Amino acid sequence: METAPVRHAAWIARCLGRGELAPLGPEDVDALATELGEDRQPAGSLLFEMGALPRLVHIVRQGSIELSRDVHGRRVTLQVLHPGDVFGDIPLMARMALPFDAKALEDSVVLTIDSVTLWRILEERPQLSQRWMVSVALRMAEVQARLVDLLAGALTAQLASLLVREAERGRVHLSQQVLASLVGGRRTSVNRVLRVPHRAPADRRHAEDEERTMEPDEYDLVIVGAGSGNMLPDETMADWRIAVVENDRFGGTCLNRGCIPSKMFVHTADVARAVRDSERFGVHAHVDEIDWPAIRERVFGRIDPIHERAVHFRQSTGIDVLLGDARFLAPGVLSVDGREVRSDRFVLAAGSRPRIPDIPGIATVAVHTSDTIMRLERLPTSMLVIGGGSIAAEMSHVFGALGTQVTIVQRGRALLANHDPEISDRFTSAYRSRFDLLLDSHVERLEPSAAGAMATVRSGDGSTRTVSAEVVLVATGRVPNSDRLGVEAAGVAVDDHGHVLTDAACRTTVEGVYALGDLANHVQLKHMANAETRLVRHNLLHPDEPKTASFDVVPAAVFADPQVATVGLTEPQAQVRGLPYIAAVREYSSAAYGWALEDTTSVVKVLADPDSRRLLGAHIMGPEASLLIQPLIQAMCLGNTVDEVGRDVLYIHPALSEVVEQALLEL
Repeated sequence: METAPVRHAAWIARCLGRGELAPLGPEDVDALATELGEDRQPAGSLLFEMGALPRLVHIVRQGSIELSRDVHGRRVTLQVLHPGDVFGDIPLMARMALPFDAKALEDSVVLTIDSVTLWRILEERPQLSQRWMVSVALRMAEVQARLVDLLAGALTAQLASLLVREAERGRVHLSQQVLASLVGGRRTSVNRVLRVPHRAPADRRHAEDEERTMEPDEYDLVIVGAGSGNMLPDETMADWRIAVVENDRFGGTCLNRGCIPSKMFVHTADVARAVRDSERFGVHAHVDEIDWPAIRERVFGRIDPIHERAVHFRQSTGIDVLLGDARFLAPGVLSVDGREVRSDRFVLAAGSRPRIPDIPGIATVAVHTSDTIMRLERLPTSMLVIGGGSIAAEMSHVFGALGTQVTIVQRGRALLANHDPEISDRFTSAYRSRFDLLLDSHVERLEPSAAGAMATVRSGDGSTRTVSAEVVLVATGRVPNSDRLGVEAAGVAVDDHGHVLTDAACRTTVEGVYALGDLANHVQLKHMANAETRLVRHNLLHPDEPKTASFDVVPAAVFADPQVATVGLTEPQAQVRGLPYIAAVREYSSAAYGWALEDTTSVVKVLADPDSRRLLGAHIMGPEASLLIQPLIQAMCLGNTVDEVGRDVLYIHPALSEVVEQALLEL
């Protein structure tokens, strides 16, 4: 495995080859020194174009750079003084000991550049506004070689291999003699290897940039999607040239418009509902006001800045970030907003999007999906929710608990219809007491109204009614983004629903192309995508020794009120498969902590094989269901019997987990 200095030297080599490091012009050096209040000019300096400085500073911050060396009798130091917060966690304050004119000074001069001064320079000097500047006390002829030497010393085999590959792509210029020595595997001083191409004059750069964009970029790996896909690269791929492609925001659905923000809203709703329900515990309290802008800002004020930091972090590790719409042109060829990208290895993690049902008049109404509903400018007085799955359940709870009048229209006979009937029936009953629930019904038409939207709803018996609402939320499932990615042009096969077909190693029908997450799974869960990411990373690094996974035990939770958690088979699924089973149901109220909660509706249901005594499934509805189910998930994964989990383990008394123990003992 490469050492950190070697990885960083490799990164600098790529920066030099791409022309991201180049000398400051004399006028720039003059302006910088003048603005910083120095009356002497540095003997040499180094300019980092935008995007390069964060990478260098990140390396410094990790403790991998500690420059302190005599160069022609002058001391050179570069170290971080303070982690500034101008761009998230990227520090911009550094101390450089700069030797000036040798005739004027015998010792070094210490210069501090902090973020405030830097911003002032950039604002007041438009000609410098597109540049990040760090001055290093080295003579111009030595800059590019000396800095790399200080980091890496001599070339290792890994760095030599990287430089040869970069030379073949025309990104680093190598003499034939040096190239021969690298191919021969001999160690060579870095300053004999790199020759930085001169920067073109400003009036020629734009044309050269345009010419470069027309040429295909070749990578060792291209990752399409910066959700779970962004978790894939790590230090084991340090010598790979990698691109991460994203058409929206880093973090994907989960971070920006799914799991994480929704649960932050859910907790707020839980607090409001707890206050309103407090009287049954003898606590008389009420909710005075719902400050929706403050609630929304608490969530997205924390989430939204993460994208910028994530982009900078990825760039700091030497990975190219390509923001734009991606579509395959041919096998191994991807277009990103017109920029052609090529690779023999792709990981497709482009996710999914909300499904918009074909309802007459839907285009005339401003409907919302899970992508937009949490960013409403104000809390609506009324909401029509179309759908009865997990998103419909969670968002109905959020807005209902905060004061919105919610009407839910569901085609089926119950909400959460894919769950065990014991759970879906109880959950539906609980929601019927909170919301206007129209089951076995569908929206026949939508049209604008003074309130916002008017829906014509037809029930199973043929009768109709109209529902008026300020806001309409469509929560009728999700569609994989394979069509937008144009995977058919790459030769990648999909199923009837548009999900990319993969095997147990997450390999698609095209060699070298992997797919994971919502793009490939009917079970669209973040923890599933995370597990697949780990699997794909191994298989990329060890293609001759691939790992496979069946993911037979896949838990899920619905963070509504009541909360629901499930894993394994439901009772009808066991019956359809013809499996023998035994089942037990225990209500929270049978445990002491259930008394404390004054709980009358929550339940635990477990199914097991009567012969092997292993769990087949577990289903919980009630407070902390997602936590209570975890030991049952572990038991199923590890092959424990219900007796081992129920009898051979001590359960804290009088914790709520005792209801799980009781259910297991009943089997």
